[in-house]
Amino acid sequence: MSLLQAARHAQRYSATDTKRGRPGKWKREELLRVAARLGDILDHETSSQISFASFVDHYLRLPDFPPDVIEALENREINLFEAEQLARVYAGRMEVSPVQAERTRAELLSSHLQTRASGSRLRQRVNELLRAPDAQMGVGSDGDLAI
Repeated sequence: MSLLQAARHAQRYSATDTKRGRPGKWKREELLRVAARLGDILDHETSSQISFASFVDHYLRLPDFPPDVIEALENREINLFEAEQLARVYAGRMEVSPVQAERTRAELLSSHLQTRASGSRLRQRVNELLRAPDAQMGVGSDGDLAI
């Protein structure tokens, strides 16, 4: 995964001549070759529907999604963007038990499907949910301490 992410970075940003920073694990030419080869495979296998950049930025994260989110995605109840938003609701981030996080995701999904809301509305609801603990600790919506 780190190789593919490094290849995406090499593809996205031009090379610099500075000697600053830590040297990479792989040579830039190798990374660009990997990106080109995987891009060719994706073009062939997906009829040019998924680019190398989209694959690395979105699809590569799918195995890390919670099982309930993957199931909803497989059942075509939600799209990839909505799945990414629901996957942001997890126990460690919310400081709750895994069961409670799954229950919260299920409630969000059910509400989202019943109201037929847009993906941006789901993102907004998830953002509000994830900011809720901050508001209780005296942190404003802009991230500054409320005094």
